[in-house]
Amino acid sequence: MESKYRFAFIVSLATITILLVLNNQLMLGPLLVPISNDLNTSIALTGQLVAITSSTWAISGPSGGPFSDTYGRKPVVLVGITTMIIANLLTATSKQFISIAIGRLLLGMGAGLVPPTIVATIGDHVGIKSRGQAIGLMMAFSRLGTIIGLPLIAMLAESVSWRVPFIVISILLSILAVSFIFIFPTTENENPRPLDFFKRIYEAAKTPTFRPLLIANLMTQACTHLITTYFASLLVSRYSYSVSQSGLANGVVVGGMAFGNMTGGRLIGTSWGPKAALGALLITSVMGPAAFSIESNSLFTILFSSIMGFAVMLSVTSFLTITTNLNQEARGASVGLFAASNQTGAVLGAVSGGISLEATSSFSGLGLIITVLAITGVFFGTFALFRHTNKSQSGVRCIKEENNTVE
Repeated sequence: MESKYRFAFIVSLATITILLVLNNQLMLGPLLVPISNDLNTSIALTGQLVAITSSTWAISGPSGGPFSDTYGRKPVVLVGITTMIIANLLTATSKQFISIAIGRLLLGMGAGLVPPTIVATIGDHVGIKSRGQAIGLMMAFSRLGTIIGLPLIAMLAESVSWRVPFIVISILLSILAVSFIFIFPTTENENPRPLDFFKRIYEAAKTPTFRPLLIANLMTQACTHLITTYFASLLVSRYSYSVSQSGLANGVVVGGMAFGNMTGGRLIGTSWGPKAALGALLITSVMGPAAFSIESNSLFTILFSSIMGFAVMLSVTSFLTITTNLNQEARGASVGLFAASNQTGAVLGAVSGGISLEATSSFSGLGLIITVLAITGVFFGTFALFRHTNKSQSGVRCIKEENNTVE
């Protein structure tokens, strides 16, 4: 029986880490307008900084998993955080778009190592029966933290400079890195194995359930990042919100996402959890046009976007929980591939949204893109969650297993 105190410690540690990584990623949303004004670039072009970050994130995510499986979680986390610190300082001091792009490329390399290793750490130290709850709580509270973080970032940018938030994030990451040297939990590796990088990636990817699950998650993440990248700019451009006001509204949407994380973690262990995850994607396909394509009162736009945020995060949490239970021996590699799926989705969302904005000079097309992405996610999600009924292939059934609890 695992200790409640240990459960709380692991979840708290994971939440703080993911909170900083998440704010570091999402902060570009409320900063798009001031950055584009300062650099004299379009919002569509500046929005591609999200895609630039995610491109290297998608590469480093799968790399971190096998390394942490072999050499331990703590060294990989520390390397990732240190790289993020350097990247943020470079971004804060850059005077040209190309310099900021290089900083964001470096950020993606470091940030990609952290979340998969943190989730794998949860898998190491939290029993399988409580794992979905732990992941849901981690994602929910880290999202809730951005309700405070993103408005603060927007206010700092508006009152001082858009560069200041990057310096603040660097300081907070430095404090976290120093504390991790002393308090990060160690994982016992009873059967040490050589790195076998490609073999571990293959072991993680060979499960039939996992492959369509990655595609479904990619589509869901594309919806998520399209929302977080362009929602604040939509409010500024269409409804004349200030940067600070758009940051507060963005916090409301993130609150919906946090509730979705928590709900998904609770539901995926039930018999109808997979149906809820797929139903949430159907809701997303309807809310996309309602939020972005239909010009109405800004409060309705915020409401529909919040519902959409709830729905996509319910699905993401469900997919991630299943992933941690598919292959115990290559858990880090599995979560790393999932992270690559996340960031590939981020690239798809940011690029498709930017192309639509550049081509039409309107946010209306973004809602239709969300619909297409969500419906595609439903198709592959259905294939992943219901085609395979064998316990060794079904992540849902693995969640219900009560044995092999990891202490």
